Amino acid sequence: MSRKFFVVLLSCLAFSYAAYSEPIMLETQGSFMVGGSTVTNGGEFVFSEWLNPAGQTAYGDHAYVWYQIPVKPKKFPMVFLHGGGQSKKTWETTPDGREGFQNIFLRRGFSTYLVDQPRRGEAGFSTVSSDGPIPPAFYEDTQFPRDEESLNQFMRQGTPNTAPLDFDGEDQWRGEILMGRKFVELVNKYGGDAELVHLPELGIKGNTHFMFSDLNNIEIADLLSKWLKEKGLDTL
Repeated sequence: MSRKFFVVLLSCLAFSYAAYSEPIMLETQGSFMVGGSTVTNGGEFVFSEWLNPAGQTAYGDHAYVWYQIPVKPKKFPMVFLHGGGQSKKTWETTPDGREGFQNIFLRRGFSTYLVDQPRRGEAGFSTVSSDGPIPPAFYEDTQFPRDEESLNQFMRQGTPNTAPLDFDGEDQWRGEILMGRKFVELVNKYGGDAELVHLPELGIKGNTHFMFSDLNNIEIADLLSKWLKEKGLDTL
């Protein structure tokens, strides 16, 4: 039984290595915390009653950043911020085993910074409490992989809120695109250079909120690379 398991494991490892046969050369990698708050409770700390918060200080509500810098990196890094119900895992390997934006842009010479927002993932400590997330649903023409194992992997990469979100609103997606257009107008009005990209207007359809994990994530990455080059943001 052990020998059979060993053979299967080697086969899986060989398959995984074949999928990413070109190595990624890193200059350095690491992580750090950002921001946060502290709450000190009144009373006196008693070591034998260490679960009692009296006299103790809680540290939480910070962000966690995981970064990788390739050899000879380009001048500007890529900073990836996850969405609701997710963590920095959303930018790593896709649910169906393909490379995510972290590796895609490392291969293109960009340093990558993956952020766990406060009260999520590896920044899970908080000074207040909350409830967990709700599973997603699919549209018929979605670009997201819908096989059983990909769905299993996706559902397991979700992370609960460990405290209430500082956000509330109705008709979220319509509101966000309207606000995005207003943001672009305001930035450009004062001499900035902002652009809102709506994929269906470019003939790219079926993408979900997780376009960086969708079946066409290379096409999306190519679109972003093209924009970075046009703006002179992919220089060494």
